[in-house]
Amino acid sequence: MGSFVSNSSDLPQSLLGDNNNNNNVTTQKIRRSSNPTVISDVASEHSEKSTIELEKEQKKATLYKTEMCRNWEERGSCRYGNKCQFAHSDAELRKVTHHPKYKTEICKTFWQNGTCPYGKRCCFIH
Repeated sequence: MGSFVSNSSDLPQSLLGDNNNNNNVTTQKIRRSSNPTVISDVASEHSEKSTIELEKEQKKATLYKTEMCRNWEERGSCRYGNKCQFAHSDAELRKVTHHPKYKTEICKTFWQNGTCPYGKRCCFIH
C-alpha cells in the first residue's frame, strides 16, 4: 500500500477545507505512489521534453538571419521589423554551415515533375 500524509502543512490549501473556524479544521489524507518507476518515468519524460525543446531552440538560434525575408524582398517591408528572424539586407545575412552531402545529389521530384515543393530550401540539386 502507499504511504499517507496526515500533516496538514503538507497539503495544498484547496484540500484543507474551510479554516475560518479553528474548531472545524479538516485534514484529508492523500495517497502517494510508492512506486519509484512511476516517479522516474515522469521525470524522464519531462527531461526528454526539455531536451527536445532545447534542441529546437538551439537549431532556431543557428538559423537566425541565415535567409532573406520574403516579405522584405517582395514588398520592401516587414511587419516584424527588427524582431524578424530573417535578414533584411546582405549585411544582416549570416552564413550557414551545411551537411557535407548538401546538394550533392539530384532532386528526384524536380527531375520527374519539373518542380519541387521545397524550392530553394531543397537539400538536393535542381
